[in-house]
Amino acid sequence: DLIFDCTFLCALHPEAREKWADRTVSLLKPGGRLASLVFPICDKQGGPPYALLPDAVKGLVEPRGLTVVEEQNPVPEALRHIPRNPMGAQTAFIV
Repeated sequence: DLIFDCTFLCALHPEAREKWADRTVSLLKPGGRLASLVFPICDKQGGPPYALLPDAVKGLVEPRGLTVVEEQNPVPEALRHIPRNPMGAQTAFIV
């Protein structure tokens, strides 16, 4: 079982992130994995996309029983969601 969050979380207002985490974890079967492409990692205000940090994602899912087994922070440029983006934002990948 796998859920791939490809920059979905950054589209939600920060006040909705706890609900996202509850729902996402509830959809996973026992032993399932969440892969999250964290973007944009930058110092911007407002959104969407809303700025997001890998530690924020971990802070949402770890208390709900998920464990980070791999983190690429930042993702190599050739593998980024938007290799050259106008915000200059970084991307991270968490499994």
